[in-house]
Amino acid sequence: MTFSSLLVSCETEKQTDRQTNKTDTHFCMERESINIECKIVLLGSTDVGKTAISVRYAEGIFPMRPLSTVGASFLTKNVNVDGNRIKFQIWDTAGQERFRSLASMYYRGASVAILVFDVSSQKSFDKIKEWVQELKINIQEDIVMIVCGNKIDKERVVDRDIAKTYADDIKALYYETSAKMNEGIDVMFLEIAKRLLIKHHILLHNQRSQQHHNGVGVNPRGNINDSMSDYNRRQSNHSSNCCS
Repeated sequence: MTFSSLLVSCETEKQTDRQTNKTDTHFCMERESINIECKIVLLGSTDVGKTAISVRYAEGIFPMRPLSTVGASFLTKNVNVDGNRIKFQIWDTAGQERFRSLASMYYRGASVAILVFDVSSQKSFDKIKEWVQELKINIQEDIVMIVCGNKIDKERVVDRDIAKTYADDIKALYYETSAKMNEGIDVMFLEIAKRLLIKHHILLHNQRSQQHHNGVGVNPRGNINDSMSDYNRRQSNHSSNCCS
């Protein structure tokens, strides 16, 4: 279901409620805003600018001499999109090989993975494929993936079309940024927010359709990962009951 079709569905339900004089306590995106939290993890080789991107977005500054991340660190930022509030937990993971075995601990439970490379380094782009394989092993299938070519203020080595094609192949979005010049970062995170809202609205709409006949309300607030896990668990239980 698309975002536009969901809007149409909500409007149809409102009209039906008015015709039947029925008060509907379930979720409809046009009636009530949502408030969710989501975990975003930045992955990539060392020195590609993961820390600079997260600090630039969350704090609005460029760290002139950022220290290499040890293990992982995270920042938070609250954003408002069309009256909906999203709390981002932005996890910046270490790119050094000696911390590689620890990485999966930090990005489990993430809703979004930003795979960062340096457009002036072919090696950093080649390493993206290794991170994608790690994600496939440790992360849920419906994670939002972004391939991010950072440091566009430098002389380019990685061809943009090649990077974009690779992103398309792995069903990821593609953005290019410069943390130093503050280019492309806000746009990238805004698109992430919109994608998460679409997923959350569709999830809640499906929950509403499934639970409507039971008169069970759906809470439009909470952690997007928890909501999806609850929904998947109910789907699994429903399937088991049908086959028993």
